[in-house]
Amino acid sequence: MIISSTTTQVNTDNVVEVIGEIVNQTNIALNKNAEFMAKYIEAVGAEQDATFELFYQFGKRFEIAQTLVDYTKSPLTNGLKFPRLCLFTDISEDHTDDDTSYTANLNIAIITATDSALLSDERLEINFKPILLPIYKAFIECINNSRYVRGSAKYEKKDCYFWGAVTKDGNVSNDYSDYLDAIELNNIKIIINKICI
Repeated sequence: MIISSTTTQVNTDNVVEVIGEIVNQTNIALNKNAEFMAKYIEAVGAEQDATFELFYQFGKRFEIAQTLVDYTKSPLTNGLKFPRLCLFTDISEDHTDDDTSYTANLNIAIITATDSALLSDERLEINFKPILLPIYKAFIECINNSRYVRGSAKYEKKDCYFWGAVTKDGNVSNDYSDYLDAIELNNIKIIINKICI
């Protein structure tokens, strides 16, 4: 399932809605960042007055892979694929501390399309520096400044050049319909406020 980044009322008992609102705040922050926008527009070859959108989806890995396949089939949706923040389900929540908050343990990937012929150093310059790293930094900043989150996120970060590629018997296969680069944020621990003012 996909949630638009224009969530208006957030149910704090629902982690996917909280993350959806944080993605919305990330979009707002990045569109206001002139340095990011200039580098992003150059990297993707967009028009000078283009706006940025980080698409958001939650679900199992196979659901996300299928969405990318389905979106590729139509010219109306093909441009709505990347960059994408994927929140992987199932999500564990610890409600044992108190009645005002709970701790969620999340796994997320921020993904964008790449060219299969690019080497890692080229991907760093083309995808990571102008697109993935600024999105990652803005997303974490928005988590840490969110009224829905108490304290700062703790997580493990992994840069994934050619994400989804699996090597079997010396051959590389791809789990997705697109060639992708990604930043994975694993074991993200955030404390979510149950009641926000």
